[in-house]
Amino acid sequence: MAAPPIPTFYQCRDFAYTTNRVVPRAFDRSRVRFSAPSQAPFAPVLNYFSEVSFERTGILHGEYVVLRELILVRRDGMCIKANMAWEDASASQFMDDFCNTVDFDAEKSAALSQWDSLSCVGDAPLVSHPYSGNYFHWTLEAIPTIRFHESAWFLAIPAGSLQRPYHRDLLSFVAQNKKIGILNPEPIRLRDPRIAHELMSENGIQWLRERTALRAKPGHRRVYIRRGERGTRTTPGGGMSEAPDFRSFLIDHEFETVEFGGDLSVEQQIRLLDGAGVILASHGAALTNLLYLNAPLLVIEVVGARTARANFIHLANFLGFHYWGVFSHSYDDANNIVVDVEQLREAMKEIRA
Repeated sequence: MAAPPIPTFYQCRDFAYTTNRVVPRAFDRSRVRFSAPSQAPFAPVLNYFSEVSFERTGILHGEYVVLRELILVRRDGMCIKANMAWEDASASQFMDDFCNTVDFDAEKSAALSQWDSLSCVGDAPLVSHPYSGNYFHWTLEAIPTIRFHESAWFLAIPAGSLQRPYHRDLLSFVAQNKKIGILNPEPIRLRDPRIAHELMSENGIQWLRERTALRAKPGHRRVYIRRGERGTRTTPGGGMSEAPDFRSFLIDHEFETVEFGGDLSVEQQIRLLDGAGVILASHGAALTNLLYLNAPLLVIEVVGARTARANFIHLANFLGFHYWGVFSHSYDDANNIVVDVEQLREAMKEIRA
């Protein structure tokens, strides 16, 4: 018999809401186009704009030890998932499965046995995310929740969310006057932690643009963002298959190739986009840097059947960019997307339209 699912923070009777509201997603269809053969596959993707998303903030009363970034353990051994929502079924199921392993049982027992000797911090916001190792999720879903904790002097952040340059860069912009308490490998107790969760929101985008004040300079460069091997993805492939016809397209249309990698600072990444007027990229975290650009801009996103999501349609649309989507069912042996170059040529006509 399967173990029951572990509750999320807002499902607990000890959680007191500060806010609990539906977050709308605006959509201006006039700035979004798809290559003709691609329109049908994109139809279900656009359902994103009618789906329900929530902003949930509040205080989880009681004392808890944080294990593995997202699991709060009460003194009686009860486990609670933090900064996670039932809408994210895959992450939620992963945490349920992990909490039923022998390794987690041993980790939990060790923490409970040390309970009274652990440092304790009261009324501290917990900033974490199930995908904190991904540039997109950390930038546009985790970091913006700090705006709900403006009065707090201390932020509790798991050590795994401080490893990459972009983790630390973004915190330096938005949490300059706050002390960072690092959770794990040495656990601490949190008393009445404040928790906030939301998916990417327009309010969060605007707040982050204002708080960082980072911007790429406008211009007319045509930039192809190659999905490099040193990025934040957890599975191979997902970039563009650079077949001869694709490389010819880049040359014919005077595209410059940039590659961010996982070790560049946020500002270094933005500087690589100075002067961009056209951005071409496959669906992936690199497009998070659209956050720092201004219109006019044409975004050409190549989406594969395995990555058909509307996050970057939403981001581009909210920022006033023109968006052109190209869909492909084909992948090469390295799991990179094989794109129909004629569809890319069609998208480039948008510049002259």
